Amino acid sequence: QFLFDKVYSPSLAREEAVRAEEVLHLLYSHFLKHEDRLPPEFASLPDNKERKVIDYIAGMTDQYALKLAQEISR
Repeated sequence: QFLFDKVYSPSLAREEAVRAEEVLHLLYSHFLKHEDRLPPEFASLPDNKERKVIDYIAGMTDQYALKLAQEISR
């Protein structure tokens, strides 16, 4: 019970999940519109644009995704 009361916070986890969804949506939308900004190793893949963007985002660390989303939002 102590851990649930002091450590696990369902409302905090929900806030983090919502923020993560926002970041992913921002990155996905941005790179769909600006495919030219994908790194060459992803831009040159034979897949469609959507798959290239998904693969690029999937390979990002959390910190990098957050930093990039912040830069895009400026």
